[in-house]
Amino acid sequence: MEKFMNQHVNRRSIMGASVGLAIAMPSAAVAAATAEVGSANLPTLAAGVSPELQALKKAFDRDFRKFEKVREVWDAAEQAYLDIMPPRPEHIVADFEKSLAYIAAKGRGQQIDQADVEYIEEITRANKERKEAWEAADEAAKQQSGFADADAAYGRQHWLTSLAANRILGFKARSFDDVKVKLQLHRKWGFDIGRLVPKISADINLIAKAQRQSVSRGTTAVTA
Repeated sequence: MEKFMNQHVNRRSIMGASVGLAIAMPSAAVAAATAEVGSANLPTLAAGVSPELQALKKAFDRDFRKFEKVREVWDAAEQAYLDIMPPRPEHIVADFEKSLAYIAAKGRGQQIDQADVEYIEEITRANKERKEAWEAADEAAKQQSGFADADAAYGRQHWLTSLAANRILGFKARSFDDVKVKLQLHRKWGFDIGRLVPKISADINLIAKAQRQSVSRGTTAVTA
């Protein structure tokens, strides 16, 4: 009778937990996680966020606030750069027939007309000079607008914030409140679903295993 009551309570808790997950998690991810774990293995909803996860969440929030500030600076600097960015130079296209004859002769190891060689080399040199001049002017525009420094700062802070987010995703959840933290983070940071679903499935399996062990110990104690 005790075992039957535990199963009944578990199923009711599962229904409540599944509703919460469905609200927070994309439907495709919920379906994939449930299919992989199996509804019979879902545990009773445990309450409370793990202290270690709370600390990781606080660290992420600090980094995310910094990231948002850096992103604002980056957005402004990008617009300033776009306003003065030099136009890309037009690429000089060689005469098709001369280019084809040059490539064919070179490929067969044949003698190439010197005039064709000089023609192709001149166009190649002109395009190279145009490209290098544009790159220099573009770099100057990035420096003048502040975009170069803003872009470097954005890259650094994005990397740091991503590390903080990945620490949370990699944390082994002990309750559905822990899982909820991960799903809320997904809405804010946007994990790849291909990474998120296996992590959530593993969390559910881990919580389910702990719950089954807990129920088993309780049943043993009652029947002893």
